[in-house]
Amino acid sequence: MVGIGYLRTSGQVYVLMSTTASGIQSVIIKTSDDIDPFLMASFRSLMVFLVALCLVSWRTEVLYFPPGRLRLMSIRSTCSSIAIILNYYAYRHLALCDVQFVEAISPVFVTVYAFVLLCEPCGLFEILSIGVSLVGMVLVMQPPILFEPLTINEDNSGHFLYTVVVLVGTLIGAAGVTLTRALKDIDVLVLTLWNSFFGIFPGLILHLLCNASRAHFLNTIHNHWLTLMTVSILCFFSQLFFISALKTNHANVISLTRKSGDIVFAFVFQIVFFNDFPNAFSLIGASLILSTLLATHFRRSPPKIVNLCHLPVHYVPIKVK
Repeated sequence: MVGIGYLRTSGQVYVLMSTTASGIQSVIIKTSDDIDPFLMASFRSLMVFLVALCLVSWRTEVLYFPPGRLRLMSIRSTCSSIAIILNYYAYRHLALCDVQFVEAISPVFVTVYAFVLLCEPCGLFEILSIGVSLVGMVLVMQPPILFEPLTINEDNSGHFLYTVVVLVGTLIGAAGVTLTRALKDIDVLVLTLWNSFFGIFPGLILHLLCNASRAHFLNTIHNHWLTLMTVSILCFFSQLFFISALKTNHANVISLTRKSGDIVFAFVFQIVFFNDFPNAFSLIGASLILSTLLATHFRRSPPKIVNLCHLPVHYVPIKVK
């Protein structure tokens, strides 16, 4: 029997590898101005789907369509695919730090979703963390109605619009993360296969609508195939490692650890590769968010369980026939 300590250590290693691959991927997306982000998201899903299909085909007795879980897997895959497309689009218009700062509140919503759907722990500490994270989110998003009088010669309207796009993607993606925890008994490659298949068509449709030219589509694939392949490979391993980590611990713990690493990587990459420093409000907001993430991660005492369902914490009340 595998010990709990071993599972937690392996989960942290998985998260570190997932964060590294995701950080490198974000830099490539940010710098690839000639490639439509919708096409990049679609091609990434296609390549991940083919790789996952090849790997899972070598296994025996793999259930591609687990009975009773199809609807839940479809919802999870749809949420994850929409979140990825929105984030790819936001990377093109926002600094890496700003995208990651807004995405960093994902554990807040994962905690809420996990409490409601999975009856995972949620106590006073988690409620305070949610409040502090929301304050940090406002400082990072900088809504014009609050911050326009405080900033001189800065146009916050565009920044706010794109951060709203990231926020919507974060809300949807948090639901996907929580459902991944509910599907922890499903094979990792099967989940990856489903997720990538659902992500192929939305990005392709959006690309064709925005660039109504088949020649443009073919030229992009021909001229930038290496970049598209690199992003696809990095995304595959990032997703694979993240799903593996979710199988080793609570969804909120893994999500908090992942987002803490994402913030650090984004901050370093933004300065090193783009020589772009966040403003004071973003730094204060990021500090609040990161402090809640680190406090939750290093908190040793178990949270007081508030279980309104009067069910065991490990109970998964989602049943799909």
